[in-house]
Amino acid sequence: MKIKIIALSLLLALSTMFTPLAVKAEVRVPDSISHNGLLPDGTSVDSQPNYVTPFFLIETQYVSGAALYNKSIIYKHKYIYGTSVSYVKGASPTYTLSVSKEATSSHEFSVSGSAKFNVKVVEAEVKGGYKYTDTTKITKGESWQCGFSAPGLYNLSWYQRAHQYEVHGKCKYITTDADNGTIKLAYMGRITFPTSEVHFEVTK
Repeated sequence: MKIKIIALSLLLALSTMFTPLAVKAEVRVPDSISHNGLLPDGTSVDSQPNYVTPFFLIETQYVSGAALYNKSIIYKHKYIYGTSVSYVKGASPTYTLSVSKEATSSHEFSVSGSAKFNVKVVEAEVKGGYKYTDTTKITKGESWQCGFSAPGLYNLSWYQRAHQYEVHGKCKYITTDADNGTIKLAYMGRITFPTSEVHFEVTK
């Protein structure tokens, strides 16, 4: 009898060892989240910075010292994936992805109309730690906190984020005023770098 009990205990121990454990969904924290187009601070994700070039400039010829200024976030740089879910009061306010998706994009340099320079040279100077091409991924099994506020149908969307900067450098001014021929720090355009960051949008 004692041998049988020992054998049974061993069997139970072995069955416990080889029983698959329930895998808990990984909770993914987005780099930013918006509800109905608004960030937590009330800012619209669709607002874009305005860039104004002085009207009196005819041309700026790049000399040296290109650098990045005034960083802004482009929240919806590239669409990754979207779905709709029906939220019932009392249910878990999370959504678990059933697919894996990704988006890849390249950098963009929007040159000021008055600037004359070798774009590739300036890009190399201001690149820093950014990649010219980057990919944002969302993965099957990830759990996303949606922050549902009331029962109803919600649209969930994932986007690749980008970082955008003004590019300024020392340029020779060709103007219609007293600055003609002088070398000053000038606005040359704006550059947008894709990132691996993700923006999560919840709309009702």
